[in-house]
Amino acid sequence: EINTKQWINEIRGAEPEAEVEDDIGFLNAECARLSEQEEKRIASMNQGRKEASELKSSLEQQIESTRESYQRQLSSLKEDLADREKQLRNHEQKYLEEQQRQTRLRAELEEQQMSKEVIAKKLKELEYQLELKSPGPPGNGGASRR
Repeated sequence: EINTKQWINEIRGAEPEAEVEDDIGFLNAECARLSEQEEKRIASMNQGRKEASELKSSLEQQIESTRESYQRQLSSLKEDLADREKQLRNHEQKYLEEQQRQTRLRAELEEQQMSKEVIAKKLKELEYQLELKSPGPPGNGGASRR
């Protein structure tokens, strides 16, 4: 305070002490007002930082929540795709097995048809041989009926 008085006295050129006291009071009040303004500005900045930090935290939580949700969806889709691929492989395997079965059945059918033809041919041969061996009507002398 003494330095302030000296400074004011030097500026005003040795004014009366009452005026100096008034000036000191004014300066002290101005310092207090400026100090209060600075405290309010700092408190406002701190509040802004706090709000920004809370907003940042909230946004980070939303981002993480969204990321987790997308990861779950992606995992679910991957599982669904894997299941469908497995089903497709199973259907392809069944299709191949059915094709093999049908090929086998065709071969068996052809074999049976060939067997029927062989049996029919042998039957005709046997009938023919029977006709040759069997006596014909009286007067033919055992000739074939052909």
